[in-house]
Amino acid sequence: MTKTALLIGISEYLVGLNALPSASTDIRALQEVLEDRSIGDFDQVKTLLNPNLEQMQSEIERLFTEAERDDLVLLYFSGHGIKDDAGRLYFATSGTRKSLKDRIVKATMVPASFVHDMMDSCRAKRQGIVLDCCFSGAFDPGLAAKDDGSLDLKTQLGGEGRVVMTSSNHLQLSFGKSESASLSVYTQYLIEGLKTGDADIDKDGYISVQDLHRYVTNKSRENASSMTPKLIPFKDLGADIILAKSFASATYGSSLTKEKLSLKNIKLASANEIGRRDYLPNILDPYETLVQDLADSLADSIITPNAEQLTEEVESEILNIIQDASEANFVLVLKNDVEENLSVIYQSDFADSEETQKLIASLRTTFLPSTSIEAIFNSEHHGIYKRCIVNGEDLCKHFVFVPIVADANIQKFMIVAGLPERSNYLGDAYGKIISSFYANCHRQLESPQLIEAAIIDDLKEAYKFISLPLYNRRFELFCDRLKTMTIYFEPILELDSLSISGWEALARDPNTGKAPVDLFQAAELWGVQFMIELDQYFLQVATQKYQEGRQEIKQNRTQDILPLSVNVYPESLTREAYFHTVEKITQEDGLIPGRKLILEISEKTSLPQYSTDTGSKAAWVGFKDELARYVRELKVRCAIDDFGVEHASVSQLAGLQPPYIKVDREILFHESRDIIISFVHELGNTNTLNPPNVILEGFDQYAPVALGHLQDIGVNYIQGYIVNEAKPKVYRLSEEKRAELKELLAVH
Repeated sequence: MTKTALLIGISEYLVGLNALPSASTDIRALQEVLEDRSIGDFDQVKTLLNPNLEQMQSEIERLFTEAERDDLVLLYFSGHGIKDDAGRLYFATSGTRKSLKDRIVKATMVPASFVHDMMDSCRAKRQGIVLDCCFSGAFDPGLAAKDDGSLDLKTQLGGEGRVVMTSSNHLQLSFGKSESASLSVYTQYLIEGLKTGDADIDKDGYISVQDLHRYVTNKSRENASSMTPKLIPFKDLGADIILAKSFASATYGSSLTKEKLSLKNIKLASANEIGRRDYLPNILDPYETLVQDLADSLADSIITPNAEQLTEEVESEILNIIQDASEANFVLVLKNDVEENLSVIYQSDFADSEETQKLIASLRTTFLPSTSIEAIFNSEHHGIYKRCIVNGEDLCKHFVFVPIVADANIQKFMIVAGLPERSNYLGDAYGKIISSFYANCHRQLESPQLIEAAIIDDLKEAYKFISLPLYNRRFELFCDRLKTMTIYFEPILELDSLSISGWEALARDPNTGKAPVDLFQAAELWGVQFMIELDQYFLQVATQKYQEGRQEIKQNRTQDILPLSVNVYPESLTREAYFHTVEKITQEDGLIPGRKLILEISEKTSLPQYSTDTGSKAAWVGFKDELARYVRELKVRCAIDDFGVEHASVSQLAGLQPPYIKVDREILFHESRDIIISFVHELGNTNTLNPPNVILEGFDQYAPVALGHLQDIGVNYIQGYIVNEAKPKVYRLSEEKRAELKELLAVH
């Protein structure tokens, strides 16, 4: 077997095309790596710098026609790629020029169809092409073509046993400036992955085309490059071509030393001197690309958001997305009913090729009959896989069985057929991601970002940890979603005067008018950073909207401002960032006086518990001290929210003695409701200097207690639909509503 490469670089062009100085450096640097016996170990690497049309075509023809069956041939091109109006691709030569009508003369370029013909005539089973170019010649605005998505590399460079790696897609500019300045960004990452061995993601000692592509893609995203590398394997063979040996597999001398290493005069760098940190890889690292690809493909798909019912066409498109992102042959959704009748419900689109037919035959005759439903739906795993030899040892693929729905009447599962032998997705996390994507497509098609966020949440819940890039991406999605939310205001009614005595700010999705439950769930799942971000945002928006609303109804004098209640997680109250936000709002910005702001401690997460245990007692005392600081320095008061449910307990009420206690409406549905409310009053009255106001939340026409009876048992403040529903603005209570409430109050 012989490994042969032809590296073509066009750095100099005639007038009309921009020069590309890095192209000459690209081919020399790549030549060095490919010829290195410890890395590429290529037998022959020929470089061709600034050839004319005849030279370029001649050497390409020689590369492919002289190869034998077991050889590996690699063609690399660094230069301008031009696409004509019909979508046909051409490679510019040093003699490429424009006509008098300012159009590129096609006769001066090498058409992709020529390369296609040469590859068709080539006997080698392993053929690779690497294109470090843009496909529209967009470096020169005069050459930029309209991108109609018609450039089809598979058609123009396709065939069995071939693979194409590209630095960009359609109109993207691929010759970005790299850190080394002398190399193009794409080629720099290619060489870096080969030289260091970091592209050997699975650490098997070899770097395949697929390994190298994933490395370059990850580097592009890591460094916020706008470049979008593409890998186009044909019939899934080309991605497995081995290009180089990994540095990680190199063996070192066997001599041993016991002499202690000297580290004299060496100091570690300070944090601000370090750019990228080379952390040990996380088990979920390989799946970051998959999650992103699924979300991006969904955003670009034909699926219409807010579809009330998924049609068969939409179901098929969802499976097409999974198929493409997984680099699989086809995807099926099957059901197994109570009578154990197996049938296909939905399937992706797939080519009717010989390879596909072999996979289908293997599925029918071998893998389905030998797979139990119990194995697929094993609760300890998120799927199973089967290895399939399609064409001797030359071609091995995998089937992945992913559980979807299991109930008493039907069992639904997915089969992803034809994952490449060296796929990075043959892990349990793959099953979790695919099942989460499929399920969330059925729950919420209104936003690919919401689906992407849900997938990452599911990974967090399943594995309890996450990779840093996935965490950062989840926080980014969280912040983006947060910024689309708004505030509604719900009035708090004083029964004695039948007047609005205050307002509670409620987070709402402006599209639905409902609470953004997904944001609260995310904050509670991911912890402090998410909670603080949420609480700071809603506090800022709530006080800003409240100030604007007061100005509209002319309630901006200090004596006219009614108290505003804003929810906050206990964790946020203990953080300096949140304290400074409250300080800025109440003092610097002047959005609301501190004594008019009430921070309602959310019941959804636990507060520190009082205990005689030293550690617990210290946490409890510390939390009380933080609340006292808000009162002492900012004049802001706190309230216990939703007493009677979740984490709002009697011990917290007794220990904190807040000036406001908000009782949840669920209390009203207990026979002992009068006793409970009386107990809350008595417990609060132990603070004789400042007894708390007790507010009943969620009171509506369905409550099992009359409004007058509530007043009889000591409740003097209520909020809920019986007063009015939450609205985007504050307002004055109408005389009609006051009269209606007066009638209700007369009923005991």
